[in-house]
This record gives sequence, C-alpha cells and structure tokens, in this order.
Amino acid sequence: MKCFDKTDNTRYTLNAAVAGNIGIDFDYINGENGETVVIDGEDIVYEKTKKFSNPASQRQIVYAAGDVNATVKIRVKFESKEEADTFRGLFVSTAG
Repeated sequence: MKCFDKTDNTRYTLNAAVAGNIGIDFDYINGENGETVVIDGEDIVYEKTKKFSNPASQRQIVYAAGDVNATVKIRVKFESKEEADTFRGLFVSTAG
C-alpha cells in the first residue's frame, strides 16, 4: 500500500509510479465541491466542480481517468479543506 502526503489543506500527493484506470474516494459536502487530478505535475486528467445541496455529506467513488501512466506522482486537489478532509484514497485498476 502506498500513502499520500497531505501537501497543504486542499492537496494530496502520491510520489509513486501508477498505471491503469484511477478513481478517487471522497465525500461531497454541502456547497461548492471541486476535484482535480494531475499526473506528473503537468497533465490534468480529471477536473470537475459541482454544487451539492444537502446538509449530510455523500460518499463518492469517482472514475477519474483511464490508461493513466504516472511515472513520478499523482496530485489530487480539492475545492476546500472540508472536502479534502474527506479524501480516503485512490483506486487503481489494470482491468480493461
């Protein structure tokens, strides 16, 4: 198992090579939500914003990208500290 480093209040970085389809595990919280996944510090492979209107958070496991080939790192950035605090990790699958 590889671990993410919390870079700041809204960003997590995994310093490792990763190949395959990826998904992110987090919660939507009440208000503006936004997620961005960046590969090797350059390529944005996923970016989404959404307004969520519910006082109860809702767990999401979102397919972020297919055929990813990160050779150095993956960075996941969230819209807010509150949303980032719900981040559970990254799913990687090599299945087609």
